[in-house]
Amino acid sequence: MKISEFESGKAGTDAQAAAKGKILPEEFRASLHREKRQGRPKTSREEAIEVAMKALEEVPDVREDLVADIKARLERGEYRVDPAEVGEMMLRRMRADRIR
Repeated sequence: MKISEFESGKAGTDAQAAAKGKILPEEFRASLHREKRQGRPKTSREEAIEVAMKALEEVPDVREDLVADIKARLERGEYRVDPAEVGEMMLRRMRADRIR
């Protein structure tokens, strides 16, 4: 299914705006090195980011179990997508984009 142009454009704009006000991973790593040199304790925000980064490293990029399930269902001919449903969802998304 195609992501609507509005949503993809909005996501790009939101990400750029959000990045300006947040600690980026490169900046965070640099702050950890500065902390070791300066001997100051980590802020709660730095600790939260560190925990989140460690958790993110443990999450796989692809959910292999879901991919394998869908592949198996496709090979058995059991995976069906209703074209009318897909079309309806695309039309709803298009209408929603126009409202915004």
